[in-house]
Amino acid sequence: MNATSSAGDKSSLYLLIAVLVMAAVHFLLPISMIAPALWKLLGIIPLAVGLAVNRIADRAFHKANTSVNPSEQSTESVTEGIFGIT
Repeated sequence: MNATSSAGDKSSLYLLIAVLVMAAVHFLLPISMIAPALWKLLGIIPLAVGLAVNRIADRAFHKANTSVNPSEQSTESVTEGIFGIT
């Protein structure tokens, strides 16, 4: 196991721990509802936009035949599509 894959494994573990702690706090220490259900549903909009941007970026990497994984060697720099904006 090299240092790069070890760091990736740890970050996934940290994410899992954070999600489990949030779920435990949610059920063990409930608080009153601050926002109505309509406002919660509006959170779907930025979620959908983020998923769409991720999909567009993924397609650009695959079109350029380069790796999406940052720990792997890239074969080309992608500057088109969504990456032309940034």
